[in-house]
Amino acid sequence: MELSLILPPEPDLLMPMISGFHHFNSLEEKWAYWSKMIYLNRYKCRARDLYKRLYDLVKDKDYFDQSNGGITISGGEPFMQLDAFLELIKQCKNNGLHVAVETTGNYCLDTLKEALPYIDLFLMDLKHLDAQKLKDITGGNLDLILNNFKYLAQHCPNKVIVRMPVIPRFNDDICEDVIRFCANLKLSEVNLLPFHTMGKSKWNQLNKEFMYDKDKMMDRNDLTPYIDVGKQLGVYVKIGG
Repeated sequence: MELSLILPPEPDLLMPMISGFHHFNSLEEKWAYWSKMIYLNRYKCRARDLYKRLYDLVKDKDYFDQSNGGITISGGEPFMQLDAFLELIKQCKNNGLHVAVETTGNYCLDTLKEALPYIDLFLMDLKHLDAQKLKDITGGNLDLILNNFKYLAQHCPNKVIVRMPVIPRFNDDICEDVIRFCANLKLSEVNLLPFHTMGKSKWNQLNKEFMYDKDKMMDRNDLTPYIDVGKQLGVYVKIGG
């Protein structure tokens, strides 16, 4: 049994959490959203009853042991709530739980090193290999992300599954490049996540323009040729997460 935990944002943080592919009218507006998220998550949102309930849930954890299960922490970005995140994963490891985390890798290496001893599996995004495109669309810092990938590849490659959300007109033409990048780092698994439109309703609720309104959900079969590319390079490629 696997327990998935999403670190919940405050209600007024909804927009920043889903704003990765939103086109803001100005850089000032974009970074105002992100700075608010950082401030509230880092300094205002301390560990709440959520974590206490989790501790109670796993104190009799025979069902986890019998099924080789554990906990998967998602978000948002768990590392943006670093203090609460560290408290949680330390408690999980103290209770013998397998800990997986879904993450962008967009933070400094020292932050990664602080959490690494308590994480068994990184489900880590690699959205693009072009620094400017990544910055323009997501605000991400490719140098930080690649630095973390390289560190993990050097010290614990078996702890990493690379995940690439395949987005039309953004990165759907670089799937092979990402697989080759992972092969060069000796990272053994890549998950290609086909584009979907399930988040469209959130944009509508926020009265924001959904940039992919006319795009259909991606057919998984469009990505299956990359399975053979992976085999040739010694990388297991999975379609979907």
